[in-house]
Amino acid sequence: MLMLNEFNMFSACRDLGIYLINKNITGFFFMQTIADAYQGLGDRENAIKYYSETYKYGPGHSGINKIIDSLGIDKQSLVPRVNLSTKELELLTGDYMNSNNGNIVSISYAKDTISFATPWDSGKLIPMARDKAYFINRPSTIKFYFTGSKGDPASYFIRRYGDGNTLKFTRKDPAE
Repeated sequence: MLMLNEFNMFSACRDLGIYLINKNITGFFFMQTIADAYQGLGDRENAIKYYSETYKYGPGHSGINKIIDSLGIDKQSLVPRVNLSTKELELLTGDYMNSNNGNIVSISYAKDTISFATPWDSGKLIPMARDKAYFINRPSTIKFYFTGSKGDPASYFIRRYGDGNTLKFTRKDPAE
C-alpha cells in the first residue's frame, strides 16, 4: 500500500485498504496509509475519517497530531483524556515482564501521568480510560487487564503497536 501511494496509485491503495479492512486488518500505519490515499485523491471527507481513525490508534504520535491539527479536528472528541484517581493509578503501577524476551517494564505514576521505564527506554503514557493509556510520541497503546477482585492490581497489559501487532506483559511477582 505504501508503494501504491508512493507511485500516486491512490485508487488502488484505497481499494486494497478497504478490502483489507473487511478482512479485519487494522492498525496505526495501515489506517494512515488509507487516509493518505484519500488525501491524494482529493477526498477530504474520507481523508479526515481515516486520519481520525489513525489518531485513535496512536494519539501520542507527533506526526498524526500535526495532521489532525492541520485539518482542524477536535482531538478531545476522538480520544478524551481522563484523570484517574490515586487508587486507580496505584492499581496499574508495578513491574511487568515481556512475554517474548523476559525484559521488565516498570510502570509508575506522578500526578495524572503514567510513566514507563525499561533498561533502554522510558517515557510517558496518558490515560484514556481506567484501563487504557497511550504513549507520548509513539503510535501504540496499552490496555490493562484485571483478573483478581475489584481492588487488586492489574494482572497484565497488552501493548498494541502501530503495525497492529500486540505483546503481552505479565505483572511480575514482587517476591521474585
